[in-house]
Amino acid sequence: MGNGLEGSIPKSLVNLGNLENLDLSVNKFSGGIPEEFGNFQKLVYMVMSDNKLSDIPMQIGECLSLKQLDLADNQLNGSLPTQLFELLNLTDLYLNNNTLIGTIPALIGNLNSVETLTLYHNNLHGEIPKEIGLLGKLQNFYLYENQFSGEIPLEIGNCSSLQMLDFFGNQFTGRIPVTIGRLKNLKLLHLRQNDFSREIPSTLGNCKELTILDLADNHFSGGIPKTLGFLESMEQLMLYNNSLEDLSINSLTGIIPPELSSCKKLTHIDLDNNLLDGLLVLSLDKNSLNGTLPPEIGDLSSLKVLNLERNQFYGQIPATISKLSKLYELRLSQNRFDGDIPAELGQLHDLQSVLDLGNNNLTGGIPPSIGILSKLEGLDLSHNELVGKIPSQIGGMSSLGRLDLSYNNLQGELDEQLSHWPADVFAGNFKLCGRPLVTQCNTEDTEHVRSRLSTSSVVAITATLTLAGVVILLLVGLILVSRRKHQWEDIMEATHDLSDEYIIGSGGFGTIYKAELPSGEIVAVKKILRKDDPFMDRSFAREIQTLGRIRHGHLESTTKKVGINLDWEIRLKIAVGLAQGVEYLHHDCVPKIIHRDIKILTWFAGSYGYIAPEYAYTLKATEKSDVYSMGIVLMELVTGRMPTARTFGVNIDMVRWVESHMEMSALTRDESVDPALKPLLPKEESGVFQLLDIATVPAERPTSRQVCDHLFHISNTSKMVDSEKKTIV
Repeated sequence: MGNGLEGSIPKSLVNLGNLENLDLSVNKFSGGIPEEFGNFQKLVYMVMSDNKLSDIPMQIGECLSLKQLDLADNQLNGSLPTQLFELLNLTDLYLNNNTLIGTIPALIGNLNSVETLTLYHNNLHGEIPKEIGLLGKLQNFYLYENQFSGEIPLEIGNCSSLQMLDFFGNQFTGRIPVTIGRLKNLKLLHLRQNDFSREIPSTLGNCKELTILDLADNHFSGGIPKTLGFLESMEQLMLYNNSLEDLSINSLTGIIPPELSSCKKLTHIDLDNNLLDGLLVLSLDKNSLNGTLPPEIGDLSSLKVLNLERNQFYGQIPATISKLSKLYELRLSQNRFDGDIPAELGQLHDLQSVLDLGNNNLTGGIPPSIGILSKLEGLDLSHNELVGKIPSQIGGMSSLGRLDLSYNNLQGELDEQLSHWPADVFAGNFKLCGRPLVTQCNTEDTEHVRSRLSTSSVVAITATLTLAGVVILLLVGLILVSRRKHQWEDIMEATHDLSDEYIIGSGGFGTIYKAELPSGEIVAVKKILRKDDPFMDRSFAREIQTLGRIRHGHLESTTKKVGINLDWEIRLKIAVGLAQGVEYLHHDCVPKIIHRDIKILTWFAGSYGYIAPEYAYTLKATEKSDVYSMGIVLMELVTGRMPTARTFGVNIDMVRWVESHMEMSALTRDESVDPALKPLLPKEESGVFQLLDIATVPAERPTSRQVCDHLFHISNTSKMVDSEKKTIV
């Protein structure tokens, strides 16, 4: 394995009559597998992946002891030899990443011991034979990126051991067979980019182990089965082209089942461009849903209850909610909504139970139109950043039984009609005065009252300090859910007056420090090294605004250097997480966000070496330049070298260095891999080099979404190898 061997495979190997394990993977063997290999009567493992082999001999069917046959990542052409299906003891058959053509024959049913079958990345076509149902031990079935068509046979439901089923990128049509509901061990069902149609079968709710259900880019119609709510292990539900739950651009109709609220691990929902008619109750509270609330929410004309509280929605509350004329209850509390409260909410004349917008980041004044809601029994606007006087119309709402305006920045004298409410209703508004508050009003106090920060107003702190002409601006991390006020003294003490030992990175505008506060919270502190620069002030303000509105599990600063303690599995997770984060910025943020500074943060890391070459003459950052920077990070993960390392030589950057090694012998190519990752299994090594391939084609860079999909498949293969592939002695 991995010895840089070339030429034809020597026929004389067959003289090793008692041989059980033969591993010739990761070499440069070409031509066909010798016909004489059919005489290997005791051979159990034949591993020849990652070569340049072109033919599978018919005699392979005479190796009756074979349990594992791995011919992946070669140049195999032609159709599948029928003799392959005489290997009745075969448990693992890897033929992926070749140029095979033809169909899967009905003889596939003979392989009733097979557990792993990978045929992805070929040119196979036709229908899956119903004999596939005879493979009762099949656990991993990968056919993605071929040209298969027709319907998936009902007999697939007889493959009772199936865990991973990936048919992505084919031409399958018709329904998803209801018999898939029999697959109790199924964890992955990936059917994206096919031509499936009709309804999504409710029997999918029986697949209780399912963690990823991807039905995006098809032609499904009808409703979303309420039985999907039974899938409590589900982490990703994709009904369009997204990384978590996305219902966009389909022809789905009917109600969104409330049972979906049982899927506690779902992290994103988008209801754009659907035909959801007759929806009365939309209750998705106490989840981790994020993103903006689309204006199309106003098209749910029959809606009576909208409950999205305790999630991570952000952005403005769409004024189109006012079109929900039948709305009885509106709960949007404990999210991250910002901007003004839409005055149009006053048009919700049937709103009665409650209007709860508490614990958000809402600004501006309280719209007087709220006072028109004559039926409203509960109003909660607490823990926001609302300013101005409380409209007199609020005091005139005779139907109100519950009111909470506490912890805002409201000011002025309370209307007499509000005097009957308890003082707690107005607590935390330090500029309010008059009954029922203890603070009494006078003109001088009203005009000159000292401005103070409320406990709910701090999302980012900017402090100015003159120290040898240096302006220090503090950018506090996005983890301030409770929005407590951080004291300047705490930050300076936590960093020993911004000592170098607390530096975790640097960017184009300054140095970043790590501060662990007495409360246990860890925040990032950015020091800007110039002052009186209007351009920098505007850029910094934009940075705060941008960071304040993006929410994604993979958008966090990395403070560890890629080091010898990170094995392949961990580095692959980092790569997938990075790709998902960039994909989110490019494809799921409105407007899209260009990161501009993707890199691995180390003590002395700047941005040099990560910047796309075209930026030097265009000075314009694009999605493609982000992808280039991401590719450099992927190379860094594989090679263990920084992009500016002197070991590349004079006038040679990391990309050219990697390309030159990839084009040379296997032994030289192996030198591009971080020694800390070795030894690698053949499949792992293949995944490593695929990571490098992503970044070495700058002229035709993929989108971040394509990179994410590619890494997703590499990760899937890695997991499969880790759990399924036998150890070769």
